[in-house]
Amino acid sequence: MLTIVAVKGDLHVLDQGRAARAVAAVRYGESVQRSETGLTNFRDVGGLLTAAGSPTRSGVLYRSDVPLAGDDVPEGAAVWPPRTVVDLRSPGEWRGSAHPLADAAEVRRRPVVTDEVDRGAAAGRELPGNADLGAYFTTMYIRWLERRGDAVTAAVAAVLDSPGPTLVHCAAGRDRTGVVVALLLRAAGVEAGEIVADYRRTEGNIKACMARLARAGALGSVPLDADFVTPAAIEAVLGHVDRTYGGVRGWLTMRGVSEAQLEQWVDRIVGSEPHDHRPVLREADPMP
Repeated sequence: MLTIVAVKGDLHVLDQGRAARAVAAVRYGESVQRSETGLTNFRDVGGLLTAAGSPTRSGVLYRSDVPLAGDDVPEGAAVWPPRTVVDLRSPGEWRGSAHPLADAAEVRRRPVVTDEVDRGAAAGRELPGNADLGAYFTTMYIRWLERRGDAVTAAVAAVLDSPGPTLVHCAAGRDRTGVVVALLLRAAGVEAGEIVADYRRTEGNIKACMARLARAGALGSVPLDADFVTPAAIEAVLGHVDRTYGGVRGWLTMRGVSEAQLEQWVDRIVGSEPHDHRPVLREADPMP
């Protein structure tokens, strides 16, 4: 079976095995080889299991570090470019520039935080040497939910309302992206352990990601020495939402997300077969 991928208006046909590599890596914890001229922390969150045992679909939701001009098509992208890009970075990180994927996708900018003060516990450029990193990032993530709840909800809603494959990213694709994607997956019924395992996949990518950001001058508000992940923090966030709000759905609906939106999201992201998001072919192009 073949997968059609659109790159800068041209159509390419890839063996499905290549397109599914990231999905398999999510399930088995394998590392996906990255191009030296592309995203270092990209993955499709297809293949994660819900409490009912159903897998999430591939080609619906991607997560990554920040795209840069000239990037290769990411390994594991069943469809590229995405229909929608949800950029979680702050205005200071955009620097007034156009998004590299703006010509091919609808870019929805939904900053989770707006400046260093809003970042809360991670407001410095360096982490304290004696920090309990799990507690440090747990405090930061929960502070975003409690103090920036409307902004986080707006980011989630931008994915819920997307008409097709969606990429969510921040700078490194770890913290802001990790929280927003965790909420989206949990709202669809994905098991907490599966969400934490997906978050941990950044472990194998983060050093290369930080090096790429530094080379591009795109570190923004990411602490300089933040080349690690703290799975305890994302696990604590899910537990906090469950205990305090009765679950992610409760947290979202109290902020204006409707049950209808959530049910439509479940229908899009959960199932045994991937949605057909193939690009529309020009009349002169034969179907492969």
